[in-house]
This record gives sequence, structure tokens and C-alpha cells, in this order.
Amino acid sequence: MSPGSMRYFYYLVGIFVVLELGGLIKNIIANRSSDNNLGSKTEKVNLTTTCVNQKKPDIFFVVLDGYTSSKCLKEEFGYDNGEMDSLLGANHFFTSTKSRSNYNITPFSLSSTMNLNYLRNGLEKKVASQRVFLQAMETFKDNQLVKFLRTEGYDIKNYGCFDLAGAPTETIPYFSDVRYSQIDNQTLFSRIKRDIGWNFAIKNPFTGAFRVPESYKKSKAYHLYRNRYNLRGLLNELGLNSNAPRFVYVHLILPHEPFFFNSDGREVSDTAILFNRMNFKDGYLGQLKYCNTLLRKIIQRVPTSLGNKRIVIIEGDHGYRNYDAKVPINKIFMNLNTYYFSDGDYSQLYDGISPVNSFRVVLNKYFCQSLPMLRDSSVYLIDKVKK
Repeated sequence: MSPGSMRYFYYLVGIFVVLELGGLIKNIIANRSSDNNLGSKTEKVNLTTTCVNQKKPDIFFVVLDGYTSSKCLKEEFGYDNGEMDSLLGANHFFTSTKSRSNYNITPFSLSSTMNLNYLRNGLEKKVASQRVFLQAMETFKDNQLVKFLRTEGYDIKNYGCFDLAGAPTETIPYFSDVRYSQIDNQTLFSRIKRDIGWNFAIKNPFTGAFRVPESYKKSKAYHLYRNRYNLRGLLNELGLNSNAPRFVYVHLILPHEPFFFNSDGREVSDTAILFNRMNFKDGYLGQLKYCNTLLRKIIQRVPTSLGNKRIVIIEGDHGYRNYDAKVPINKIFMNLNTYYFSDGDYSQLYDGISPVNSFRVVLNKYFCQSLPMLRDSSVYLIDKVKK
């Protein structure tokens, strides 16, 4: 490369650096970070501090990722989940059998739930790009519920897949790769690696032999560890009593794919997963049955003789999503949504209540708020991140 060409290259890079720094400084001055919050700008939730002398309940929010409703299991999988429904009833849970998630993608769904509101208008049928996906994660992190509970003296416990402001998850967040790939996916090397390279990762180009990549083994091991860690944290917290009230967020990537377990809890072979030798619906149903064995452990720990009032909400952030095109789109929203109030008073709940109203009921019932119930509806986004 000639000296003139080198100077041109340096000048060009210098201009790009100056422009980027200028844009960064401008955004900081203008407080553009607020643009990363997808919360509604028109419908605000106003919370007041009341019931100061009232004993506050411990609150457990448990997410079973992708757990669909018993009604949907019956209609689309031919599976009767009645044993689990009966166990919930026997342990004094209220189940919203007609519930539907408010969004079909995890961070949007949970952001709505924890902000007690729908997200900003204009998301319906929009592509959930990596940028918008990251915005949804930030909206969850800085949610209204945790802010309010902190003012009420709550200790925030995070056994989840997302960070909460002031309470980061103890494990590597499940969606942490999205931040890196937002930039990395734009490079030529990453595009080649993503579109072509995976072929060489699982197949020796010289011998044609298939292999299980070390990166896959490492990712799987941590995925299983994260679920075990979060479940262990929940079961431990359910067995504790504390002086300060607690809000405990727990998130298990179950029965959501990857389908590492069959119905009896044995691990599915890696080759079946890597080389698409598994029917997707069969894989989901098998892992859901395994998930039910864990759900039984959770349910049986919920009723307690400990002194604190207790609220437990267990929900699927969305339902099963990999249907054929002929299946109505509303099926992907049909989700598990069940509640336990230790006082047994479910008068403010109703069949069909969806997650956006869950904590509105909790705050009205236990914190003397006067939040109206929102219309229970669902917003469909096109998933490009595949999480």
C-alpha cells in the first residue's frame, strides 16, 4: 500500500472515530438511555406508599420458560396435564386456565409483567431485532415493580436469566451473547461463521465424520448448571423465614428448548439434538414432563407454617411456539399462569387473567393500591433473535 493510500486510510478511520465519539457524547448529554426503555410513554403506573404498618408478604415470581397451558397441551399435543392441575388445586393454587401471555418473546413478556403494563405502541407484528431485544432487556432490568418494592423495604433475590437493577443474576445471563452479537454479527467473519462455519464445527471436512464440538459441550454444561442453580436457590428460599420481606425472581429455561431431557429425566443424546434427529413437538412434550417433576418439588414447598405471608406466581412467559403454519397464532400465547396466596383469598383474580395484571392484583390486595385491571390481550412480534 502506497504512503498516500495509508494516509487516506488513517484519515478515514480518524473521521469515523470522531463521529462515533461525537454521537456518544451527544447521546449522553441528551440522556438517550431513556430511549432504551420500551415502557409506555402515555400510560404511566402511579404507585403510592401506603399500608405502612401492614406486615408485607414474601413474593416469589417463578418463570418456567415456554410452559404452555393444560388446555393447549390437550388440544395440540393430545396430552392430559390433569395430574399437575390437581396437584396445584390440592395445594390451594388458583390457576387461570384461559390465560395467554401478553407477548410471545421472553424479554418483552417479562418486561410487561414486571412493569404492570403493556410496552409502548407500535410493536405489534414488528421484527424483534437485536437492538429492540436489548431494549426489552433494559426495560426488564429497570422495572417499576422492583423499584416500588425497594421503597417498601424488600430484599430483592435474583435467581433468574436477566439482571435486575441493583440485583444482578448470580449466573451468566442467558441472553448475554445478544449484546456482543449486535456488533459482531455485522462483520464478514461472523457472517461466514454463522452461515457456513457450523457445518465444519460438527463435521470433519476431511473424513466426513460427525462430532460433538467442545463449544456445544461447554454451552450445554453451563445451561444445565444455571437451571440447577436457580432451582436450588428457589427451593432454599421457600424454606426460609426472614425479618425483611423478600421478592424472589426465579427463571428456569424449561420446558423451552434445547431439549436436553426426555420425560423420565434422562439426558437426550447430543447427536440427536445437533443433527436434528428429534421431532420438535416430541422433544418439547418430553421435557415438559420432566419439568413437571421439578414443578412438583416447587409446589410441595410452597404451603408453609412459617410466619410470613406468602405470594407465589408461577407462569410460562409464553407457550409453545413451533407450530405448523396451519395452527392459529393465538396458540403460542397460551401459557401456564397460577397463583398462591397464603390467605387463600383469590377474590380479585379471575379465569383469563394474564401476566400484565398479575402484580396489579398483588399491589391492590397487599399494598392498598387502586390500579385498574387492563384488558387481557396479546401482542405478536416476529422473532429474529430466536430466544
